[in-house]
Amino acid sequence: QVKIPFMNLLKLAWTTLQKKQLYLRAADVVAAGIPLDIDVLELGLLIEVESSDDTAFDTLTFKHLSVQEYLAALYVASKVSTSAEEVRKIATKENVRAGHLSTFWIFLAGQLNATNV
Repeated sequence: QVKIPFMNLLKLAWTTLQKKQLYLRAADVVAAGIPLDIDVLELGLLIEVESSDDTAFDTLTFKHLSVQEYLAALYVASKVSTSAEEVRKIATKENVRAGHLSTFWIFLAGQLNATNV
């Protein structure tokens, strides 16, 4: 059975997405409250990046940027009390400045719409 602090993983996805950070140092993952054991990799959300010196868990990344964006949207949706319409308005403004978050905004609006139905 896989056990990790899931909200910590969601928060890590959000904070690293904001920084446009695709690669995570093992120390950052541990500092986020996520134990570095086989459970993290068994989930399939984070994958180990091959390193030239065979250091285990030296560098990790989310399996795909869209996975990171989706997890970040789940985190933000759990922390805000904004309607999907408000998010769309904010996203329209923010997309002009931060196009790298476009999929995140779509996921977030979907999450908020699902919780307000």
